[in-house]
Amino acid sequence: GLADLMTEGAVPSDGKRGDLDTMKDKAAREASFPLDIIRAGLNVTIQSGNASVESDRIHILNSIAGRDASELGEPPHETHENYDQVNRKLRAAFAVAALPQAVLRNKVEEMGILDIIGRDHMRDTLSLYLGSWEILNTDLLREALATMSRLTHLEVDFWEI
Repeated sequence: GLADLMTEGAVPSDGKRGDLDTMKDKAAREASFPLDIIRAGLNVTIQSGNASVESDRIHILNSIAGRDASELGEPPHETHENYDQVNRKLRAAFAVAALPQAVLRNKVEEMGILDIIGRDHMRDTLSLYLGSWEILNTDLLREALATMSRLTHLEVDFWEI
């Protein structure tokens, strides 16, 4: 069988990127993506991640924390503001990719998808491709967008299910 694959945008087999029909094809391709994996992505923390080589994990975390090159081998911080920022960006990227499926499955509020997207305060561009607006809480969407002070480009497309 085919592997389940969720992407932030379309892939070549979905057709031309940006076309609304293409995004419908993407949503159909992703329809069987497991909810437990979506939930895991929405709660990812880089400091809990693994690497094939432990020293790589340590160097990556120390680089994210902004440590000097001479300190990259030191034990990483357990918490750091930069970890939090990267975690917000990763979670939001996953939330944007998962949003069409969450809408189709009526799980947007339960999974906190829009809240997670809204926490990515550094994002300046956002493209959302959604199913029917009738099953999306537009108040939650408006609240999430209101927290994104750097957002300069917003594209929201709806289609009928």
